[in-house]
Amino acid sequence: MSKLFDIEEVQWTQEEGGVRYCVFQASEQATVQYYEIPKGQQTAQVSSPCEILVLCENGICDYVIDGITYPVNDGVWCWIPAGCTYFVKNRDGSTAVNVRYYLPAWDSLPESPKITDRGHNWQ
Repeated sequence: MSKLFDIEEVQWTQEEGGVRYCVFQASEQATVQYYEIPKGQQTAQVSSPCEILVLCENGICDYVIDGITYPVNDGVWCWIPAGCTYFVKNRDGSTAVNVRYYLPAWDSLPESPKITDRGHNWQ
């Protein structure tokens, strides 16, 4: 069964420094976390039992994985092994957008609740 997730329909979670994200539990095989990082801010550090595939969709960021810094920019993908500590810092002048794919799904990130309906409710 297909599922639709619209970031404009869900409640976002706010972290320190204005970082915000929403979560889509796509299936038992994948959790997707879409997040925005304001200029000069960074995400919380995480360590997941899942592998993480992360995309820097927009921005210039540092991916810090197990203490090693990897500079990335728009369109760069990164594979992070399970159990590594990881965070992202925005080095750009605008809000950075990153997308994390946890494989398999990570139950510790509940799906963001739907708070509005934009009318495309197919399943």
